[in-house]
Amino acid sequence: MQPVNEFLHCMRDGWDRLTAAQRAERVRQDLLFIADPVTHLEWNDPLAFADLTLGELHHARAVLLRLLPHLVAAARAEQS
Repeated sequence: MQPVNEFLHCMRDGWDRLTAAQRAERVRQDLLFIADPVTHLEWNDPLAFADLTLGELHHARAVLLRLLPHLVAAARAEQS
């Protein structure tokens, strides 16, 4: 599996136990990490983000930015 696909796959780990709002927050946190990996890096994180190239981070960011509005809409629907 390519590193970016592994990143996106690991990101979805446990999603079935999360609400839409929690999923949206997880995506927001991942986008913050992608924007500034060094500042947001958790040194005990089991995922090896160091293996991702800038191109792969850009691809992951594009996927997450397309996903986020759908998660926000689902979170709003859950609150109604």
